[in-house]
Amino acid sequence: MATTNEKSGPSANTTLADPHSPTQGTNDAEQSLAGKPWMYRGRRIGPFKIPPYASPPVQLVMVAFVCFLCPGMFNALAGLGGGGQFDATTANNANVALYSVFSVVGFFAGTIANRLGIKWTLSFGGLGYFIYIASFLSYNRNQNGGFPIFAGALLGLCAGLLWCAQGAIMMSYPPEESKGRYISWFWMIFNFGAVLGSLIPLGQNIHSTAGAVNDGTYIGFMVLTFCGAALSWCMVDARHVQRADGSRVVLMKHPTWQSELLGLLETLKTDRWVVFLFPMFFASNWFYTYQFNDVNSARFNIRTRALNGVLYWASQIVGALVFGYALDLARIRRSVRAKAAWAVLFVITMAIWGGGYAWQKQYTRADTSAKDAPRMDWTTGGYVGPMFLYMFYGLYDAAWQTCVYWFMGALTNNGRKLANFAGFYKGIQSAGAVVIFRIDALKAPFMNEFASCWGLLAGSLLIALPLILVKVRDTVPLEEDVKFSDETIEEVMPTVGQETHTHESKSSGPPSFTMIVIHSAPVPTNFHTAKAAVIETVTPVDERTMDHLSQEVQELFEQQLKIDSLLALSRKLQTEFKEGLQLSPQCMLPSHNYTLPDGREHGTYLGLEVGGSTLRVALVDLDGRTSSRQPLRIRRIVTSPIDSRVRDLRGLAFFDWIAGKIGEMLVEDREAHDYMQLKEPLPMGNLNIRLDAIVNDSSAAVLSRAYIDPSTRLAVILGTGINAAIRLPISSLHETKFGLREFPSTVISHVLVNTELSMFGKRTFPTTRWDGHLNAHHMMPDYQPMEYLISGGYMGEIVRLIVIEAIETAGLFDGRMPPALSAPYTLDTYTLAAIEADTYPSLSPSCQLFQEKCQLPLPPTPTEMHFIRQVILAVSRRSQGYFTAAIYALCSLLHEADDQGNLYNDLDHICIGCDGSVINKYPGYMENCQKLLDQLSRMDPEKRKRVVLESAGESAVLGAGVAVAMANASGSP
Repeated sequence: MATTNEKSGPSANTTLADPHSPTQGTNDAEQSLAGKPWMYRGRRIGPFKIPPYASPPVQLVMVAFVCFLCPGMFNALAGLGGGGQFDATTANNANVALYSVFSVVGFFAGTIANRLGIKWTLSFGGLGYFIYIASFLSYNRNQNGGFPIFAGALLGLCAGLLWCAQGAIMMSYPPEESKGRYISWFWMIFNFGAVLGSLIPLGQNIHSTAGAVNDGTYIGFMVLTFCGAALSWCMVDARHVQRADGSRVVLMKHPTWQSELLGLLETLKTDRWVVFLFPMFFASNWFYTYQFNDVNSARFNIRTRALNGVLYWASQIVGALVFGYALDLARIRRSVRAKAAWAVLFVITMAIWGGGYAWQKQYTRADTSAKDAPRMDWTTGGYVGPMFLYMFYGLYDAAWQTCVYWFMGALTNNGRKLANFAGFYKGIQSAGAVVIFRIDALKAPFMNEFASCWGLLAGSLLIALPLILVKVRDTVPLEEDVKFSDETIEEVMPTVGQETHTHESKSSGPPSFTMIVIHSAPVPTNFHTAKAAVIETVTPVDERTMDHLSQEVQELFEQQLKIDSLLALSRKLQTEFKEGLQLSPQCMLPSHNYTLPDGREHGTYLGLEVGGSTLRVALVDLDGRTSSRQPLRIRRIVTSPIDSRVRDLRGLAFFDWIAGKIGEMLVEDREAHDYMQLKEPLPMGNLNIRLDAIVNDSSAAVLSRAYIDPSTRLAVILGTGINAAIRLPISSLHETKFGLREFPSTVISHVLVNTELSMFGKRTFPTTRWDGHLNAHHMMPDYQPMEYLISGGYMGEIVRLIVIEAIETAGLFDGRMPPALSAPYTLDTYTLAAIEADTYPSLSPSCQLFQEKCQLPLPPTPTEMHFIRQVILAVSRRSQGYFTAAIYALCSLLHEADDQGNLYNDLDHICIGCDGSVINKYPGYMENCQKLLDQLSRMDPEKRKRVVLESAGESAVLGAGVAVAMANASGSP
């Protein structure tokens, strides 16, 4: 077993989003995340741009049409009252069977959907609607009441699965800020199916005043429901869905029946507040029976029932449109919108159902039970009032369903958890339907059923209020969403849709971003004492425009990026590195790794990555460098959050917790027993495991890349922070660097050195006034100067400081400061990457993103957005230039230290393993650095070997596995 530990960054409890790398050919499961290339290509038809096939809008429209054709036809039939029959008893009995099964299956449907996948769950679910409607066609012919009851029970199974899959799609596919609109789009398309379904019997029965529909109505419904079931086969799996920004749905990559059953219980445990929504779930279908059977069927003839159905479902379209878009109003915080939605629901509950009470007082069940009892026609006097009441009932239903889905979607963005929420919703909803259908079948008084509807709706709103007041937040952090899955943050974060190229391979699917939490560390005494020059050329404020400031920014950030300047910076850094090798107790730290892998190591090994917020446990397979398979890959990986409860563990209790997580993974793997029986156990729980190696992040990157490519001698991590490791002769380091260890120079010639690269550069890199402001206000000034200038954790803050100056002095946003920009570190690297990757001449996507991110009342103008983009380009280009200078300095140090001539003289080039969000996923970052490295090599009179940057994704766990393999092969890595 080996462990890797994350490098702590500088800013306490600061969360920043950056791009991150995919695993480069190391994990079969991750490779399957990408669909076919055609799925991610949009189409343009005339002036209209069609989103990619695997995008959330297209998939949402497809599932909406599945529900348009299946549940939509069911609703149209149900809306006629009694399944289109004169007497509702048969339909009530079928619906009791339907919702009895639905209530059980629905509650566990999230488990089934997470295990089988959304596509196949939806496909199976659609078939039940066809059989259900066929049973009523049969009943019209032979009066066999058993068939509708059987079909109802089967539909309960199918509908439970279909609605769970639909709910997961509707709540987890859209971006967080668009869930209300997606819900409204779905509800509008879905209910248009019910409108169409109601038009069919209206057209067929327009001249009929009978009480039951004819065979042609049922046949038409059957054709449409079969088409809906077939359409679901054309959808893509959830793991292939990619949003416009490149992000993916948070799922389980390796679901099992055990993991999903446990996940169901874990959902109730971790999100116990959701039970406050259960009464709303229970009430959400309760009123259908009253509205369809006790109002529409009881009081109107068949053609008027069909017209009422058209108006009811059309009103749902209006209600979904109004409420869905209102719930996404960006200018109002989400927590405020939630409270407002609750208040509006409560008001219309009192108003609409108050009107319903006035209507219900006019008749009883006894008045309508006789077969020859008069039914109201649309030509009857007084029809307009109940018509509008029935329309408002439809609008109210859309408002209720939209708000309930939106409340659930506001609690999490995790697709796995939302599937369980959808299952809870449909299961409890169906349990309520079972009760009310049975009550109606027993011929309860209409007024009693009406009172139960009104009381249940109002009471459930009151019960839900604490959750809405306390648990609906303005946003849900991505770290929290991935805790409930085995995916990593970098697999699901946005990539602004730009494919990343490496020199060895291309990622097989759309790239992603990561979000990393930076933790504080004590400030040590730093041996860097001198400062580099601060470069300033300030235009007088009273003469300044955005053009003046933009030009100034370009000059300040780019004047040191000429190749000769970068070469000079690199040489100064090399001097700093040499001093660090001799003098610094904080930098250039020798590890206990004295060799590199030879590529012949084989086996399966256990690796742990212990981070600040997560523990990852992985089984790593090594097949040898010459293997026809992937030489190095992750067989299985499980991610567990390190929350406050875990951080509070004391002594060996923390290691017992780690042991438990190891055990949970191993028991499901065939290799488990081998690990359980190892000798010389480490006392962690009841597991017999042995700790063979400990490596840090950058050292792990060297080992993982060197196993694949023997030309690797160093590696860098560049994401929120920056670090590097390099293999040097032991003679390069001062003897005191080895601490209490016996100086091993007589036995071993080289050592892997953890550079702590972030702490260099203070007296080398020129800075600007914005850098000075950032450093002066940092909780650890001058501690990690290179990191403050280069890494993803600070690029956004530098841009924010320049934008603030532009607002205050150059008229940006008419001099009005957006409140969201006033707090430090509110511009993340994802926002910068998205804007830099925007190639539209108008920068309209960037304008919308910046407006939402900074809570602007209006989008920036194209001129303002171009200014902001120029600032971002300047900051990112400087980061690339300074990073390249640092890397080239390390390569030069490697060349100079090669006093024995055996480090890389036999190699054609030097490979640098690269891991981290910025280097692997920021648009064009690695490519631009590679170009600069090539230019430095050509200009350098020393004529160094070519330096090649290569991705080393998932290096933490892969490097840990390699370290263990080396330890087992030689007794020490």
